[in-house]
Amino acid sequence: MPTVPAGRLTDVPGIRVGHWTDADAGTGCTVIIPPAGNIGAVDVRGGGASARETELLAPLAGDREVSALLLTGGSAFGLAAADGVMRWCEEQGLGLRTPGGPVPIVPAAVIYDLGITGNRRRPGPDDGYSACASASEDAHAVGSVGAGTGATVGKLNGQRGWCKGGLGAASARLLDGATVAVLAVVNAFGDVLGEDGKVIAGAWDAEHGFVNASRHVLIAPPEHPRLTEGQHTTLICVATDARLTKTEVGQVARM
Repeated sequence: MPTVPAGRLTDVPGIRVGHWTDADAGTGCTVIIPPAGNIGAVDVRGGGASARETELLAPLAGDREVSALLLTGGSAFGLAAADGVMRWCEEQGLGLRTPGGPVPIVPAAVIYDLGITGNRRRPGPDDGYSACASASEDAHAVGSVGAGTGATVGKLNGQRGWCKGGLGAASARLLDGATVAVLAVVNAFGDVLGEDGKVIAGAWDAEHGFVNASRHVLIAPPEHPRLTEGQHTTLICVATDARLTKTEVGQVARM
């Protein structure tokens, strides 16, 4: 009898996920380790994306497989956690084979969570290493964990009206037997909507509750600095065991 997906990225066979979380500081990082022979692609949007080595996943970069993928808090400071991921991968013999030894391919991307952490701590190399060491093919944690620890949503009215974001996941089994799964770190300007279209997390005030930020922006665009300062990002990793070409993987990333 076929197994029912648990709604995690690890529902795709061979995917490992690990978190490092500092709940007191309100930050963390998440590492995704794909199986050997994988094909990666990327699509970067927005005016303030902070990332590392994403060009290695660009269409013209060839079919180099990804050693590990890092999603992290700490804004650009958090990219330092990739050094620890590189160290762990090197110890495991993962990476592009070169005469000098394996060079791990570790693309990384960040969210801005300094507003909730007060910039007291950012993920660093040891934290990225810890996330790798904890990586497992078991169903991974979701919520205020890993890179989603300091995530917030609904930033229409600034910090006085925002709501907790976090890290979520979902998966589906296709008719042809392939599995598609996604992990998302939601640190968005707008709201999180349920399947019925209602706001389940987002901008709110004490008098009206959730104010439906998306509709409000369309009707009366706010003059709030958070709309333009690049302090809101959603990071998404999509994985599948379907057999796709490099071009097809790129098209999935764009979608």
